[in-house]
Amino acid sequence: MKLFMTVAAALLLGAGLTGCIFVGRPHHRGVAVVVPVGHVHDVHCGHYHYHGKWYHWQGHVHGPGCGHFFRGGIWIIED
Repeated sequence: MKLFMTVAAALLLGAGLTGCIFVGRPHHRGVAVVVPVGHVHDVHCGHYHYHGKWYHWQGHVHGPGCGHFFRGGIWIIED
């Protein structure tokens, strides 16, 4: 039980520091948006493409293990 609590605390701390954690299924928490033409996606923009639509996750920072993948200049969720 102590090990479980330690791992859970580490995961929560990691999520707070990176803005992103991926365990199991990809995260889909954003709201549907229209991305302006010419927008350049980076790790801080919070946009991602999922099932044919654009979403924005306020405050999300893309990074290792977040469940979003940078393909063809855009962030996507692969299922």
